[in-house]
Amino acid sequence: MIKLKSYTAFFFIILTMASCQFSENCDYTGDVQLTMDWESLWGNLQKPDSLQVLFYKNSKSPLRKDLYGHTTDTIYNNIPSGNTNMIIFNKPENVQLHSPSELSNAELRLPTYFEGNIKAVNECPMICEVNDDIVVPIEGMTEHSISPLPIVRQLSFVVNVIREGVTGELATCSASLSGIPTGYSLSRKEATQTKATVFFSLSKDKGDLDSFSHSFFVLGVNPDQPDRESIPKKLSISVTLDDGETKDAEFDLTKQLNEFTSNIFRCEVSVKITALSTEITIVKWEQGTWEQITIQ
Repeated sequence: MIKLKSYTAFFFIILTMASCQFSENCDYTGDVQLTMDWESLWGNLQKPDSLQVLFYKNSKSPLRKDLYGHTTDTIYNNIPSGNTNMIIFNKPENVQLHSPSELSNAELRLPTYFEGNIKAVNECPMICEVNDDIVVPIEGMTEHSISPLPIVRQLSFVVNVIREGVTGELATCSASLSGIPTGYSLSRKEATQTKATVFFSLSKDKGDLDSFSHSFFVLGVNPDQPDRESIPKKLSISVTLDDGETKDAEFDLTKQLNEFTSNIFRCEVSVKITALSTEITIVKWEQGTWEQITIQ
């Protein structure tokens, strides 16, 4: 009788394990150890103080964890075992994490506002991301070394003003760039096809009172794609003289930004102002990585 009970208990355990092995409802877990590699990537770029980690099992209902920028090794316990999507990113203040319950819908969104009747978005803060597929072992540990990559692009503008027949001194220079995305898809690792205008002020360069410059981050530039609507990107520049007179000019940057595929886009423009007109032309533009191009 004792043997019969022992055999019955043994077979019950075997059947339970077998049924759980082929079921998606098992609650097996494991551990994940992350080792942060900042030095090889960031250089002079400021790394974030903290990041968020999302572990997606079956691309739904993520398990959220925190990761701090000053740490090197972090261990997460009780992570659901099996194939897992691991998304790591920093979320600056005012940046919204939208629809994170499903990986395919998860987006980072910048706040927008209206400047008159123009939909506007502020300059983007530094945001980085890691998107990786991992396998979490049952009651074991998997180790990963990660280097968060910036998802932002840097745009740098230099404006040289040429005065012809204009005696007033240059007071300020401001600009705007249209067609800039306001969201980023965490699953597709690309900016969403949204658009708004970035308004920014340029600083007068030391030693050259007729030259202004400014650099800022964006989530992307909406390059033309065969299956999507073309989004124009127009640069508008406004130069104000010390007597209050304003000179405005506009240039279509769509062609140049459609060819922008690297980290930094640096554009130098010339604005010629006369008593009757204002004309803007591209002097030169270049693209490259943060190691190749130095922003003064």
